[in-house]
Amino acid sequence: MVQPFVPAYGEKSDFDAHFEAAVAVAEIVLDRCIKTVEGQLQSVAAFPSTEEESLNDGKVVVLKHWLPITHSLHPELAFTIVPVPAGYSIVGINGHLLKQEVWGLNGEQIKQVCGYDGVFVHKGGFTATMKTLEGAKTLCLQSL
Repeated sequence: MVQPFVPAYGEKSDFDAHFEAAVAVAEIVLDRCIKTVEGQLQSVAAFPSTEEESLNDGKVVVLKHWLPITHSLHPELAFTIVPVPAGYSIVGINGHLLKQEVWGLNGEQIKQVCGYDGVFVHKGGFTATMKTLEGAKTLCLQSL
């Protein structure tokens, strides 16, 4: 992060000013990193109170609202489902991915493969949006 603040060839070399600029940027980045980790810890702590339904021994959990869980302290958790304006969003947790047959599909293509209306499945298989809760649950269970 500091390299871009080294004076460029031909530039007036005010090393102190460049260093101060680098420190200011580093403080912003570190502040965001700290806030992200704090948010993740808070979301893990809030997890039980936002749980609407649990399927397959806690491997799939339907949440009342989105939580910023990028990793989980619940090693058994494979997928979360949350309501979104377009339907129900699925996110793979702890390295779990949706079944490969649906990766990169949209709309009617998803229905042909798994039997339920979908909006999209990311081409990497880690997230998707289905139009119905039943469709989201089914896709998750089919992907375990």
